[in-house]
Amino acid sequence: MALVADGRDAHVEVGLAKTAAARTLQDVADRAVQVFGAAGLGPDTPLPALFRTGRTARILDGPDEQHVSSVARRVLRNRQGSAVAPA
Repeated sequence: MALVADGRDAHVEVGLAKTAAARTLQDVADRAVQVFGAAGLGPDTPLPALFRTGRTARILDGPDEQHVSSVARRVLRNRQGSAVAPA
């Protein structure tokens, strides 16, 4: 298991970061399109490309749900492995 400085599982941290970054990018792009209205979807702004990039980021490195499931499995496995049996 790869650990980060404070002993946490690096796979968990990376999975969380990938999911949060991709979701945030798409959310920010979506809000920007909303602010600009129909003009935000036209060729005069970079927003359509940014929105597509955000959506693509949520799929290319594995779907969000795959990362969330993987993180949940690791957290539960680590939790069960570190539980101390009652005396």
